[in-house]
Amino acid sequence: MTTPAADTEDVSRLIHFFARYPDIRFSRISILNALDANGQTDNLDMAMVHLIDKGLVKSYSEHNVPYYGLTDDASLRLAVSNAFNPNREQWQGVLRESYGNN
Repeated sequence: MTTPAADTEDVSRLIHFFARYPDIRFSRISILNALDANGQTDNLDMAMVHLIDKGLVKSYSEHNVPYYGLTDDASLRLAVSNAFNPNREQWQGVLRESYGNN
């Protein structure tokens, strides 16, 4: 079965969200609220299905309630973390640029 094309921006938003909280499982409504979906639930749902199909996000069920979290695959978790969480030197560079210090 082919999933509908997911919007790249929505996929990126979801990956970034899970990268910030790699060890936490969230309900769908929590994710939508955190990302301020404002009626864009269909787009985020398609993006979520895409990430689950690709193995970056895992779906869990507790007491018949679905939860979603970053994959358990260590290499994929590291790739997501490296891509979306800048290291200390990168942050220092961003801060220097934002304050105009060279």
